[in-house]
Amino acid sequence: MMSKTIKLEKLKNWKFLGAFLGILGGVQFIVITIVAMFFYPGGYSFFDNFFSDLGLTRSSSNGQQNIISFVLFIIAMTVAGIVWIPFWLSLRTVFTETKKSRYTSTLGTIIGLISCPFLVLIAYTPYDILLELHILAVQIFFLLFAFAIIIYSITILLDKDYASIYAYIGFAMAVLLILYTYVFPFNPAFQKVTVYVLISWVIIKGYKLWNMLELN
Repeated sequence: MMSKTIKLEKLKNWKFLGAFLGILGGVQFIVITIVAMFFYPGGYSFFDNFFSDLGLTRSSSNGQQNIISFVLFIIAMTVAGIVWIPFWLSLRTVFTETKKSRYTSTLGTIIGLISCPFLVLIAYTPYDILLELHILAVQIFFLLFAFAIIIYSITILLDKDYASIYAYIGFAMAVLLILYTYVFPFNPAFQKVTVYVLISWVIIKGYKLWNMLELN
């Protein structure tokens, strides 16, 4: 297990640090947003409220000021958007076997990096005061992330040392992101599935990246 192999000296290597931060970014988002749900004024419904409700200036349930959940949501989104930058940079370093894989992994990383500012922007554009900008940030982020997953899934298929099953899972995950963006954008339950799928992809890739770095 990775928990037995993580050592502080390895985290001094930026590639291992990138893998670790990818996982950390996903885990902290899950933990902090769950905590934020408990502080949401008027009560938060896991199936009826969006994640973005946590970032509203006032609760959609009773109109009260939403200070604690608002701050926690900004923290969770900002941390994820920042720590996933070294994750994307580190991820491409294990796909260097062929010219094609180097090209596709670089492209996937570029798209992933471009998505990070939009993830942060989602938190800083509460939809109760900046609705259009918030929706735009959400759509761009999910679309970019979906394309990054697709590109990396293609990269995996080009790598004979990487199990193809990860590529097919990636394609399926990307489809879910696109479906949420354009087909089910107003379904809170589907959004939860989509967000956790996105985070799962990062955590799985971070774990796999760490193990591949250990073999190099």
